[in-house]
Amino acid sequence: MAIAEDPVVGNWYTNRNGELLRLRLAVYRHDYLSALLLEYLDGHREIISISDWYALELHRDMISITQRHVST
Repeated sequence: MAIAEDPVVGNWYTNRNGELLRLRLAVYRHDYLSALLLEYLDGHREIISISDWYALELHRDMISITQRHVST
Protein backbone atom coordinates (compact mmCIF):
# COMPACT_ATOMS: atom_id res chain seq x y z
CA MET A 1 0.00 0.00 0.00
CA ALA A 2 1.39 3.39 -0.99
CA ILE A 3 1.56 6.28 1.45
CA ALA A 4 -0.41 9.28 0.17
CA GLU A 5 1.66 12.44 -0.24
CA ASP A 6 -0.07 15.66 0.75
CA PRO A 7 0.10 18.30 -1.99
CA VAL A 8 2.75 21.00 -1.54
CA VAL A 9 2.93 23.73 -4.18
CA GLY A 10 6.36 23.87 -5.79
CA ASN A 11 7.34 20.30 -4.90
CA TRP A 12 8.35 17.72 -7.50
CA TYR A 13 6.66 14.31 -7.55
CA THR A 14 7.05 11.05 -9.46
CA ASN A 15 3.98 9.09 -10.52
CA ARG A 16 3.79 5.28 -10.75
CA ASN A 17 4.92 5.46 -14.43
CA GLY A 18 8.11 7.27 -13.39
CA GLU A 19 7.01 10.60 -14.86
CA LEU A 20 8.28 13.69 -13.09
CA LEU A 21 5.76 16.45 -12.39
CA ARG A 22 5.52 19.59 -10.33
CA LEU A 23 2.59 20.94 -8.37
CA ARG A 24 2.22 24.50 -9.65
CA LEU A 25 -0.99 25.78 -8.04
CA ALA A 26 -3.59 24.91 -5.42
CA VAL A 27 -7.13 26.28 -5.73
CA TYR A 28 -9.23 26.81 -2.64
CA ARG A 29 -13.00 27.31 -2.54
CA HIS A 30 -14.67 28.28 0.72
CA ASP A 31 -11.42 27.52 2.60
CA TYR A 32 -11.24 23.97 1.22
CA LEU A 33 -8.68 22.67 -1.26
CA SER A 34 -10.65 21.89 -4.42
CA ALA A 35 -8.26 21.63 -7.39
CA LEU A 36 -4.58 21.36 -8.25
CA LEU A 37 -2.57 22.36 -11.31
CA LEU A 38 0.12 19.86 -12.29
CA GLU A 39 2.90 20.54 -14.80
CA TYR A 40 4.90 17.78 -16.46
CA LEU A 41 8.47 18.16 -17.76
CA ASP A 42 7.23 18.46 -21.36
CA GLY A 43 5.20 21.54 -20.36
CA HIS A 44 1.82 19.77 -20.40
CA ARG A 45 -0.45 21.06 -17.65
CA GLU A 46 -3.39 19.32 -16.06
CA ILE A 47 -5.99 20.42 -13.53
CA ILE A 48 -7.14 17.68 -11.16
CA SER A 49 -9.36 17.41 -8.11
CA ILE A 50 -7.97 16.73 -4.67
CA SER A 51 -9.51 13.25 -4.73
CA ASP A 52 -7.74 12.54 -8.04
CA TRP A 53 -4.48 13.69 -6.45
CA TYR A 54 -4.60 10.93 -3.86
CA ALA A 55 -5.56 8.34 -6.51
CA LEU A 56 -2.36 9.13 -8.49
CA GLU A 57 -0.08 7.48 -5.89
CA LEU A 58 2.56 10.19 -6.19
CA HIS A 59 5.86 10.18 -4.34
CA ARG A 60 8.04 13.19 -3.61
CA ASP A 61 11.02 13.18 -5.93
CA MET A 62 13.95 13.98 -3.67
CA ILE A 63 16.61 13.23 -6.32
CA SER A 64 15.33 15.94 -8.67
CA ILE A 65 15.03 18.41 -5.81
CA THR A 66 18.60 17.70 -4.69
CA GLN A 67 20.04 17.96 -8.22
CA ARG A 68 18.23 21.25 -8.80
CA HIS A 69 19.75 22.81 -5.67
CA VAL A 70 23.23 21.48 -6.38
CA SER A 71 23.27 22.79 -9.97
CA THR A 72 22.24 26.36 -9.01
